[in-house]
Parts: sequence; structure tokens; C-alpha cells
Amino acid sequence: RRTMPEKHSAHKRKAHPEGTTAPSSKKVAPSPAKPSAKRAATSDNKDALKERHRRAVSALYDAFLKLTATPADDSSADAATAFNALLEGAKGGTPAQRVAARLIPRFCARFPQHLDDSAVALVAVSTSHSSSRDPEAVRALSKAARPAALKGLIAVCDAASQLQSTAGGATVARIATALLRRLASEAAGRAQGSAGSEAACALECLAAAFRASSRIVLAATLQAMKSEDGKTRDGSRFFLGKLLAPQNP
Repeated sequence: RRTMPEKHSAHKRKAHPEGTTAPSSKKVAPSPAKPSAKRAATSDNKDALKERHRRAVSALYDAFLKLTATPADDSSADAATAFNALLEGAKGGTPAQRVAARLIPRFCARFPQHLDDSAVALVAVSTSHSSSRDPEAVRALSKAARPAALKGLIAVCDAASQLQSTAGGATVARIATALLRRLASEAAGRAQGSAGSEAACALECLAAAFRASSRIVLAATLQAMKSEDGKTRDGSRFFLGKLLAPQNP
């Protein structure tokens, strides 16, 4: 029988000295996973976000209490500061936006110098959407805030139309243009046999704006037909069609 060459045998002894074993090829089971630092940080971030939402909503209700504690015609510096807090709330998170959308229309007429700011704030809320990563409760608040903001634009439009000024007319035109763009989905929904509830709300608000300032709204509608934005053009055509349609007796 042939024997292993001495040189090769010595090499094996050197690689695995006597009393030792070769490394096992068997896989070692992983140790139990430790709590993820990233997961813990995410939980902390969620808690911090909830606290910020709570503080923002609390600040809005504080402003609301200050405004209700003063006479309805009080537009003093303190009252204006409280109203500005409502406008700032519309720029915040979804819970604050929902509260601001309900409170701004209640007090906007008291502060004519902030009517255009009120329109900008409510238009922004009416087009805002929560992230798909947000909890279901937050998405529900966002869905409720948008129609509230649209309906709130009626109060802003009424107050602006009563100013009988260039600034008031510009605010009405701003509102009308924003609502016309929202009507594009209404037009698409009608073509498919179903209309979106928010677009229907936008149509209701635009009709109210037309009753308050028909000349300004009509001018804004005609101007919107020349817009480079397709949705604005579609919405203006849809609204003109509603205006020209024969009314039911």
C-alpha cells in the first residue's frame, strides 16, 4: 500500500496540531436579535410628533378662547395676534390643519387685512394630503380637513366681496381660480358617472362665490379658460357649462 509522502504528512500535522480539531463546517445558529436601535428611535420620533401635534392644537384652542372672549368687532393687536395663530396653524400638521380650517372662517371677517391670507391658508389645507405612512387616524383627519377648508372659503369670499375694494376683489378671484381647478375632478367624475365629494363641495362653494361677486367670479372663470394648466381650463369649462345650462323650474 502506498503511504503518504512525509512532506505532505508533516504539513497536515502543522495545520492541525495534535489535540486539536479542524474547524467545523456546520452553520452556527444566530443569536437572538437584540432590540433594534433604529426601531427604538422611530418610536421616540412618533411620541415626539404626537406631542408636537398636541401642543399645536392646544395653541389653536387658546387662540380661539381669546377671540371668543373679546367683542365680535374687536380687531385690536391682541385679537389680531390670536387670529394669526390660527393662520399659522393651517401650515402645521394634519390635526392642526383640521382645527384651523374650522376656526379661520369664524373670525376672518373681523380682520379684513388678513382676508387674502385666510384664503391662501384655506386653499392650502383644501389641497393637502397626508402621507400613506401616516396612521389611519391622521389620514382620516386629513380627509375631513379638506372639505372643511373648502366650505370655509365661502365665509372668506363673502367677507371679501363686502369690502368693495381692489384687495377684496383680488381675494375673491384667488378663491375662484383655486376652486375652478378643483372642479376638474368633478367634470371627470360626471363623465364617468360618479363625482367626487370634494369636487362637489368645491362646486357648491364656487356657486356661493358667484352669488356674492358674480362679475369677479365670471371674469376669473373666463381668464382661467386661457390658463396653461389643463385642470384649471377643464374646471372653468365645466363651471361655465353649469352657468349656461337651463335651470329646472
